[in-house]
Amino acid sequence: MNHSDLQQLFTTMFPDSVFGTNVQFVEIVVPAIQLHQMASVLKNDSKCCFDFLFCQTGVDIDGKLGVVYHLRSTTWRHSCVVKTFADNRDQAQLDSVSDLWPSAIAFEREIFDLLGIQFNHHPDMRRIFLDDDFKGFPLRKDFVDNINIIHN
Repeated sequence: MNHSDLQQLFTTMFPDSVFGTNVQFVEIVVPAIQLHQMASVLKNDSKCCFDFLFCQTGVDIDGKLGVVYHLRSTTWRHSCVVKTFADNRDQAQLDSVSDLWPSAIAFEREIFDLLGIQFNHHPDMRRIFLDDDFKGFPLRKDFVDNINIIHN
């Protein structure tokens, strides 16, 4: 399926979705409340078969915390990007997709550790890199590094 066919399929399946501009992938922006439901359809619908989550990245853009998912169908050989943003920066929460793609277990722990986004229903939501007593989330744009090990 080429880009236009895939976008047309998504437009039919998810008529309220917003589509981003991306040269390499068809990009869907989904409200946080619809994330898990849409992810389940993308994985399990026979026209989509997105069975491989090959990248999941946390982002801090324009004051919003969110996650970008890169999905691939090993059956149909097409890929897409799904983006979503937490409703509340101070208590950022999104639903976990680890029940759909087990690779999300490690990705979501990393995002939690470095950006502070909690993933609802995650089987092991705890820091993965930083000490448990570390204060703050170093990949947030508003993080203040009082130690500042990099000197000008």
